[in-house]
Amino acid sequence: MKVTVYKIVRTLAEEVIDDADLVSINAAATSSGLTISGISRLLDKGRLPEYRLLPLLDEASKRYTSRKALVAWSKGARAGARAKKATK
Repeated sequence: MKVTVYKIVRTLAEEVIDDADLVSINAAATSSGLTISGISRLLDKGRLPEYRLLPLLDEASKRYTSRKALVAWSKGARAGARAKKATK
């Protein structure tokens, strides 16, 4: 039996951003209070943007995210946690 499924496809798209907005996952973890694996999961799930610098030779190239996006996500996560706590 055949079923219809949807394949998730991630593509590379060139984007020019301010280098001051780039933050490594290590620095993002330190500044947010999350673990490196926690930040990595947010990147993998698309909750934070993921950037890589050229040359993108392999999957082991250093991963970055956006400081602005991290701050916005952190504010939203804290607000969600407060709202959840208030309903208990």
